[in-house]
Amino acid sequence: MSDVARMESLGSRIIAVLNPFTMCAIIWALVISTYLMDVSYSIDPQSVGLLIGVAVLSIACFGAAYYITCKYIATTAKMNPLVDRVSPQKLRYFYVAALGLCLVIVIWNLFQSGLFPYMAAYGYKVKNYKQYGRFKGVLFPMLFIMCMLASLEKKVLLRLSVQFFCLAVAWLYLSRAALFFIIVQFIGFIIASKNFKTVLHLVVTICVSSAFMFFSIGYLGKIRTGDAVFKRAMQIRSEYASKSTSMLWCLSYISMPSANLLSYIEKNENFCWGRQLLNSSVPAPLKVDGWKKYAAQFRPNKRNTACTYLGLAYLDFGWTGIILVNILYGVIGAWLKVRCDQNYGIGYAACYSVYMTALILLFFSNMIFYFPIIFQVFALAMISKYISVTAPANASLAQDKAVLVNV
Repeated sequence: MSDVARMESLGSRIIAVLNPFTMCAIIWALVISTYLMDVSYSIDPQSVGLLIGVAVLSIACFGAAYYITCKYIATTAKMNPLVDRVSPQKLRYFYVAALGLCLVIVIWNLFQSGLFPYMAAYGYKVKNYKQYGRFKGVLFPMLFIMCMLASLEKKVLLRLSVQFFCLAVAWLYLSRAALFFIIVQFIGFIIASKNFKTVLHLVVTICVSSAFMFFSIGYLGKIRTGDAVFKRAMQIRSEYASKSTSMLWCLSYISMPSANLLSYIEKNENFCWGRQLLNSSVPAPLKVDGWKKYAAQFRPNKRNTACTYLGLAYLDFGWTGIILVNILYGVIGAWLKVRCDQNYGIGYAACYSVYMTALILLFFSNMIFYFPIIFQVFALAMISKYISVTAPANASLAQDKAVLVNV
C-alpha cells in the first residue's frame, strides 16, 4: 500500500470513529461532567437531573436522524467516479484576493477604530474587543477559509505565511473564538481531506495546536478582562479561585451555558416563534436588540450570554425546538460525512470540518445559525469549486500533474 493510500485509509478510520454521533455523545458527557464540578455560583447543582434528561433526548434524536440519513444516502448514492485535484495556481490567486479583502478590512478598522485591542497589553487606550471594528462577520470567516485551504499548499514558506497572518489577525483582535475556529477547522480539514503525511505528523499537529489554543485562552483573557474581573463576572466559587485561569475559562465556557439553557426551560412560558434563531443568523447591524434582551431576563448570570445550541431553539419553540435542532444537526452531519466517504471533493471536506467545529461547540452556542458560519459555508462552496480541477478517479499521476500545471 502506498503512503497516500495509507493516509487516506487512516483518515477514513478517524472520520469513522469520530463521527458526528460519537462527537455529540462525547460533548454531552463533557457538559454533564463539567456541570457537576460546579465551578460557578451561577450553576444550580439540583438541576443536573433536567440536564441529563435534555442530554438523553438530544442524543436519541440526533442519533436517530443521523443513522437513518446515513443509511438512506448510502443506499441511494454511489461513489463519485471523479476526484477533485487542487490547482496550485488558482489556490494562490485565491490567497491574493482573500489577503487583499482582509487587509482592506483591517486597515479600514485601524482608521475607524484606532489601534488593535491587543495593544491594551502595552498600556494603550483602545476600544473594547467587542466594540472594535466592523465587517468582522466577513473578515473572520475569510481567515478561517485561508488557514484551512493553506494546508493544501505545497510551498512550506507560503503555507506558513498565510497561516501566520490568519492567527496574527485573530490575536490582534483578541478574538479567542476566531483562534478556536481557525485551529479546529484546520485540524478537521487535514483529517477530512486525508492531507497529512504520517500518523506522527498528525499527532504533533494536533498537540501543538491544542497547546497553543489552551495558552491563548488564558493569555488573551488576561488582556481582555483580567483574571480578577473574569472570576467576579463568572461568579467563580472560592474553592476554585486559585486554579489556572486557562482551566477556569474552559470549565466555565463548557458548563455555564447549560445553566442558561436550564433556566430558559424552567422559567420561559412565552415562545418567540423563530425570532431568536433569526436574530442569531443575520449580520450584527441587522440584529434586533429587543429580541436579544428578551433572553437576558432568564439568565442566572447576566454576564454569561451563551446558552448551548438548544437555548435559542427552546425560547422559539419549546421542547419541539430542541427535538428539531437535534434532528437538523444529525441530518446535516450524516449528509456531509457520507459525501466525504464517497469522495465528493474538497468542498465537502471543508464544509464537514466547519460542521464538526460547530458540533464541538454544542456546549456553547448554535453555530449553524451564526452569521459568520453561514457566510463561510457559502463562500467555501464557491471557492472550492473555483480552485478544484475534476479528473477521473483512475487518472495517472502524470496526467494529474499535467492537469494541475496547465490550469
